[in-house]
Amino acid sequence: MKHKRGLIALSLLGLVLPFALSVASAATEPDYGGTSQFRARWVAQDALVGNPGVNRPYTWGPNVPGAPATLSEPYANSPGGTRRVLYLDKARMEINDPGTGFVTTGLAVKELVSGLRQDGDTTFTPLAPSQTQVAGDPVSVNPNTPVYASFKNVVTLGNADGNSKPSAIGSTLNTFIAKDGTTSTIAPPVNLTVGAYEAQTGHNIAAPFQAFKFQTGPVTDPVSGNTIQNQPIYTTDPTSNVFGLAISEPYWVATKIAGVDRLVLVQLFERRVLTYNPALPANPVEMGNLGQHYYQWRYVESVSTPPPTTTPPTTTPPATLGNFAGTWNTNFALVALNQSGNSVVGTYTRYGEATTTPIHGTVTGNTLNGYWGNSTSNVLTFNLNNTGTVFSGNYGGSNQWCGVKQGSGALPAGCGFSGNWSTNIANMSLTQNGSTITGTYRRYDEATDKQFNGTVSGGGGLLTLNGYYQGNPALTTVFNMNGAGSNFDGHWSTANQWCGVRSGNSLQNGCGWSGKWNLGGAGTVANLTQTGSSVSGTYVNITNGTVSGTITSDVFTLTGNWHINSNTGTFKWVMVSQALVPQKFQGNWDGTNPWCGYRDGTTAPSPCYLA
Repeated sequence: MKHKRGLIALSLLGLVLPFALSVASAATEPDYGGTSQFRARWVAQDALVGNPGVNRPYTWGPNVPGAPATLSEPYANSPGGTRRVLYLDKARMEINDPGTGFVTTGLAVKELVSGLRQDGDTTFTPLAPSQTQVAGDPVSVNPNTPVYASFKNVVTLGNADGNSKPSAIGSTLNTFIAKDGTTSTIAPPVNLTVGAYEAQTGHNIAAPFQAFKFQTGPVTDPVSGNTIQNQPIYTTDPTSNVFGLAISEPYWVATKIAGVDRLVLVQLFERRVLTYNPALPANPVEMGNLGQHYYQWRYVESVSTPPPTTTPPTTTPPATLGNFAGTWNTNFALVALNQSGNSVVGTYTRYGEATTTPIHGTVTGNTLNGYWGNSTSNVLTFNLNNTGTVFSGNYGGSNQWCGVKQGSGALPAGCGFSGNWSTNIANMSLTQNGSTITGTYRRYDEATDKQFNGTVSGGGGLLTLNGYYQGNPALTTVFNMNGAGSNFDGHWSTANQWCGVRSGNSLQNGCGWSGKWNLGGAGTVANLTQTGSSVSGTYVNITNGTVSGTITSDVFTLTGNWHINSNTGTFKWVMVSQALVPQKFQGNWDGTNPWCGYRDGTTAPSPCYLA
């Protein structure tokens, strides 16, 4: 009955939290429903909101009124067919796989505009697009303002399409969208311009929104609780981790805010809505109330959807507790555990260090939940496999911690450096046994495997691999793994790039050919994606063009074809100084015309042309 009253109240109130949450008072933590991973994500970005000197709005905000603290929703690709979610004012947090505990924020804006509720990686339930306001007061008192459905004919929900626009960086933002989806040109209330262009979807990004995404300031370490100054608020990759790609142009909308008529700039991204309110000169840019709006659409507007349950799906507990006792080789440390009943105590020692740190925890079924050090906020989760010899898990909610019992072999593929990797110059197959790495690599321009060896250290809980190749200790490498264990950055020699990602995935931006390039000779900017030895992407040369190529004759040379409008031809690009960082490339199109590129922070190569 409590849940039904919550839904009724939500429907009657029409989600009437103010359009802009005040940042005048210090943030109060929401109810996480006992899920520590949700807390770690919220604390990092929102714990300081409202504190003296912290002048930014919420990233997540408080719980949505009437929504359970956490609930389980159907998701076909999650274990058991459900995933844990938490509805907060600005967005929804999700844990798709409790085995990893990784917290994501879904593509909620795409669902609201399209009406396609995503119930799995490729599973969708058709509903009506949302009739909830994108910005401002509820539609019950604000009936003429655009709703999410108003944008269905101007958004791009995949790659660039007929709704995409050419790059217009520096131009004035003066397009208005009405509730019926029609657009027109107006005299805007303030002069704002385009600051960036998203080539993948083909949409311009408002300059204040681009600056907002990449702002820096103090954040909170969810493990220690310490404040860390001058950090990226929305991580070093805000597009992937917080906002998603821009799926619309920036539009001015007429809306009511606290009953007052306003013109507000809005832009839709895959995972967030950003607003610019000229009436708020101190903090004009804010996150839209997307978490509220999505909950309203899913559980109030879409009446065919059954109400959520606060009770997780019933599972049959294991007949016996998992046995975590013993010594474990893990991805970054040696772990020694003792277990009495469901209580576990022990220590870990990072590879390359002598200091031991205590571990405490409690076992439920085959899962150990606990903490390291002397603070219960230093959360960890280990999930034991059926053989009792391997565990997967994390610390801090998102950083990989996995291991194998000593005497049971090397770390399994996907744990630490073990497994297959696609890198910028070669395919690699590595095995990690404790701190020792062995394996092979095969360059994209060669047909034979070569030897690779190294050792890892685990300072700060993150993996660093110091290695060498071709069996020669003088041919050195350094690889630095990211926290999730999914990719690494690094170099061979002293500054020649060697970086990689788990096989089957595309290289991260800035690795190999992936990411943004400034162009010379033809066009202005290219955005490329490298997967193994294949590279594809887009470039801007008045209009949008595409390129696709392959690394074959030399690992630093990319050859392929370009296409723009009805024209096509060939190109050849060669990394300068064997991928010396910061990277540059020389080259040509159609054999005789200069075409070169360079990363942000460096200058164009000279000469640009290379035959």
